[in-house]
Amino acid sequence: MSALSGALGESLSVGCVPIHQPSAWTTDDIRTWFLGLTSNTTPNAPGTRTLIILIVWTIWRERNNRIFRGTSTTAARLFDGLHDEAGLWMAAGAKGLAFLVGNSSRE
Repeated sequence: MSALSGALGESLSVGCVPIHQPSAWTTDDIRTWFLGLTSNTTPNAPGTRTLIILIVWTIWRERNNRIFRGTSTTAARLFDGLHDEAGLWMAAGAKGLAFLVGNSSRE
């Protein structure tokens, strides 16, 4: 796990029981978690799949910016950017995201 994704994961898991801490995950745990979240029997599975893709895409872009451009963004700015990007994805038709991220407009 990269330092960036580890930091984001740890930020998201504050208050979680130890088994849910990303530092304790193995590849099988992540696969099981992903499949459980995105199965068709899970409420809002399409929205959950879209949100996971959006998060992975955000981490991937940040990784590329760090490697190829020598720039970095704070976790707080990444979360803000993720929220803004979710708004764009919803405007483009990702209806399932609205339930998960709410109104994405910034006032």
